[in-house]
Amino acid sequence: MIKHSETYLEAVLDNIIDGIIVIDSKGIIESFNKSAEQIFGYEASEAIGKNVKILTPPEHNEKHDEYIENYLKTGEGKIIGVGREVYGIKKDGTKFPMELGINEVAQDGKKYFVGVIRDNTERNKFMEKIEEYTMDVELKNLALEEAKIGAEQASIAKSNFLANMSHEIRTPLNGIIGMSQLLQHTEMDEKQDKYVKNIFSSGNILMDILNDVIDISKIESGEIDLEKVEFDLYELVRQAIDVLIVKAQENGSDIRVNFQEKEVFDIIGDPTRIRQIVMNLVGNAVKFTEKGTIKVSVITGQKADGKIPISITVEDDGIGIPKDKQEKIFEKFSQADESTTRRYGGSGLGLAITKQLVEIMEGEILLKSEEGKGAKFTVNLKLAAIS
Repeated sequence: MIKHSETYLEAVLDNIIDGIIVIDSKGIIESFNKSAEQIFGYEASEAIGKNVKILTPPEHNEKHDEYIENYLKTGEGKIIGVGREVYGIKKDGTKFPMELGINEVAQDGKKYFVGVIRDNTERNKFMEKIEEYTMDVELKNLALEEAKIGAEQASIAKSNFLANMSHEIRTPLNGIIGMSQLLQHTEMDEKQDKYVKNIFSSGNILMDILNDVIDISKIESGEIDLEKVEFDLYELVRQAIDVLIVKAQENGSDIRVNFQEKEVFDIIGDPTRIRQIVMNLVGNAVKFTEKGTIKVSVITGQKADGKIPISITVEDDGIGIPKDKQEKIFEKFSQADESTTRRYGGSGLGLAITKQLVEIMEGEILLKSEEGKGAKFTVNLKLAAIS
């Protein structure tokens, strides 16, 4: 049981987007998750067992041991339980700004320190560009540019708010979700188990809404950059649907997938965004289909001018959408009606994000539906073929 819990905890930590590092009271690294590997450039095997000072600039190392000793004696610390921006150093010697929060954990009479790290390099560059741009604007004719400056300042405030809030919310939310997962594997009575499952479910709903709000903000501000990498469309769709099968089964629904004869599935595009489109459409079908069937079909056409036409269709026999509401569902924070929102939940952003992502890829999304007789969404894209 202990071994299982340790393995499960490692899996949770490896899937958190922030770097997580655990050190003992002497500064020796005990744990180093995958995000930490990406941030610092060290493999976990290279970092574990070393002093955490390998991750800090040399000019800060002299005070490091003194800081820990003072905290253990007095309980006073500037970072413990608070968090602030400091500097770290990568394996290749690159110095970079990072957000660092540290919490003390006691285990078997020993004290450990858990550090949560986020690389602020790109965020700070963005803030510097904003400051430079703001200074440039202030040098212009204030009378002629007053309205424009007001709009830009509002946009900057929105971007800053989302950047800061996403960090402030994600960090504790990851902890809530992770800890509730671990609690589900401990001994609890029926009522406690119900409470923990509600915490876990609510945490995931909040994370989904947060991700949707950030995505729609990025799309509207033009910050979405599409990847161009090779991927297997067949595997991508399979993996996306696998995530939703359990939810469908809970609803009493069945997901059926149909691929045309597999000829060309290796293409070039943005697999992350295409997976997001598939998951949004299938997830939407699962939500509104109780004890029914959801059909997912993928058709690829003939290669022409270096591109392959792809058609992804998601069809359900759920509640359907009235004709006069079908345009509205692609708007932000909208569903067919308020009673739908109350019954089925959701942020009302999934389809809006899907439509905008499809349009960014120069594709189209089509809808056929009739109230009470299900809905059929079809996404048509043309993606680059591997030459």
